Amino acid sequence: MDIRKALSSFVEFVLSLGANPKDNQREALRKRFLIALGSLMAIGGIPWGVLCFALGLYIPAIVPLSYTVLTVVNLAYFHKTKRFAGCRFRQVLMSLLLPFLLQYMLGGFYPSGAVMYWALLSVLGSFAFSESQKTFTWVFFFVGFTLLGAFLEPLISAHTYGHQIPNEARPWLFALNMSVISTLTFFLVRYFVRLQESSYEKLREAEMLISHASRIASISEMASGLGHEINNPLAIILGRTTLLKKAISDGSLDSAALLAQLNIIQNNSKRIAEIIRSLNPLGTSSDKDPFLEVKLSKLISDALVLCEQIFIQRRVSVQVETFADLAVRVRPGQVLQVLLNLLSNAYDAIQSEEVKWIRIDVTSSNKNRVRVSVTDSGSGIPKEIAEKMMQPFFTTKPVGKGAGLGLCIANKIAEGQGGSLTYDKTSPNTKFILELQIASTTDVAVA
Repeated sequence: MDIRKALSSFVEFVLSLGANPKDNQREALRKRFLIALGSLMAIGGIPWGVLCFALGLYIPAIVPLSYTVLTVVNLAYFHKTKRFAGCRFRQVLMSLLLPFLLQYMLGGFYPSGAVMYWALLSVLGSFAFSESQKTFTWVFFFVGFTLLGAFLEPLISAHTYGHQIPNEARPWLFALNMSVISTLTFFLVRYFVRLQESSYEKLREAEMLISHASRIASISEMASGLGHEINNPLAIILGRTTLLKKAISDGSLDSAALLAQLNIIQNNSKRIAEIIRSLNPLGTSSDKDPFLEVKLSKLISDALVLCEQIFIQRRVSVQVETFADLAVRVRPGQVLQVLLNLLSNAYDAIQSEEVKWIRIDVTSSNKNRVRVSVTDSGSGIPKEIAEKMMQPFFTTKPVGKGAGLGLCIANKIAEGQGGSLTYDKTSPNTKFILELQIASTTDVAVA
């Protein structure tokens, strides 16, 4: 068990030779893949060199052993300098040229057991390049060298060491090369796919954490208004309760007065319950939540309940125009998060305006989709900002006011529910449009 653990630690050390804390997930993935490719081919060069020595092919033996030595030097230099561009170019170039050189020295395709197929791994190594054009360049060179080898095959067989390889050994060399190359290709591709899956899972976890943080931010921005919204009915309830206790102790309470006071307490309790109910979807919002059929008017109402008090305090007029009370098929908590983000952004944007208003319009864009427009009294967004505002971490708010994630997350949420979030450049005022799918008659789960 200790040997296995030590070997695992050594492999991880080798794969992390070029690691840089500044690398993003994709760059780290390319580095690890290239190192894995070079290391496996370097290991394969050792038995090939030993085999050549055993057959008395001393000069050809230099080629595979040189690949092993040069790979170690290249990766050591990469570890020291962290210069990935030069390392990957040298490694892929060696992986392409040296197998063809060894095949030439051993007398061609058949005498060498098709050793040129080791160069196929250089094509895999080309995935370490981010630009697809460079990847195709390495494929082009591999095909070119293959065709050139076929053309020169009759010329090189008479002037190389191929005659020293026994005929009975050549089929075994071919079988060995094909087996080893196929196995290495399988494990490299499998390793690459697993790294991709791991990176994707980490990205999804990060997005979920960011989305959760965004929900908390949406609530915190409205926290002062919510506190006031809950405190008011609580104060009324406490006041009426005090009056009832006093009336009971004085013996002056009649049934009509009792009923009136109880109605006031009941109405204010319902108000508090409504506020708490509006918060519930935000606390459970997740990509794993089921899609439910829910009235769009309810989602808009819940969002406005959470914002209402702060809008009143800052004298922001809110208008809601609905074409029809349509049902949509969505994850309610996520849509509520999007609406809160749009309302919060609109609220922040119009603070310097003399006239402050926000309007929500609901219209049917076609038979399958409904359009929710959130417009504010601002005069629009400059083109250079509009082009970047959906990007993560882009914000025009002061430091500490926003992280630049709200619109980015809102856009992903909309797309994840078969909808879209767009900015209307043609509107004279600042206007965002959220499109959602209208619920079909077959949906049975109702929120």
